[in-house]
Amino acid sequence: VVFKSCNLRDEKNMVKEKYHLQEWLGGEQFNYCIVIEPTPHLPFKYNEITQRLRKISFEINKKYLGNNFTKFKNFRDRIFFVAFKEIQLNKHYNIMVSLPNKFKRMGYFIQKNFKSEFIMQWCMLQSMNPYTWKLRKMDFENNNLHIEPVKNIKGRVIYDSKKMKVFDSVDNDQTYFII
Repeated sequence: VVFKSCNLRDEKNMVKEKYHLQEWLGGEQFNYCIVIEPTPHLPFKYNEITQRLRKISFEINKKYLGNNFTKFKNFRDRIFFVAFKEIQLNKHYNIMVSLPNKFKRMGYFIQKNFKSEFIMQWCMLQSMNPYTWKLRKMDFENNNLHIEPVKNIKGRVIYDSKKMKVFDSVDNDQTYFII
């Protein structure tokens, strides 16, 4: 009986956390949504996704904001990602991208070229097959990425976080993360 009440309490806390996260993210300005398509025979691991997003964020921020971007106090002054792991038939990641206001002031170039910039950075990073230790083939046309502008922020947040848990007991990693 005690075991069930602990589970119910944890489930209630998880629902509260999910609601608060959805409220907070619904108030943020997200410009793009990236879906890393499932590859059933070779899914990306949590560590690889987080490291790739960190490197891409660093490179894009450095290119467009200069070397001083690391000293910015407000995280909204640089690009950031909020990613949710989703497991239905195949594991994949839904990632929301927030571009800083400075990017918006740069106008047309970064807004229209973010997609190609992200794909280029993604393809430049080498990836190892965790089973055979051979390099994965990454090319510009066939990259398992789907990038589109966000039209409805609250709807996107609710959709991406619908399966949110604090911790995934299957893969022993987080089901959402912010970079």
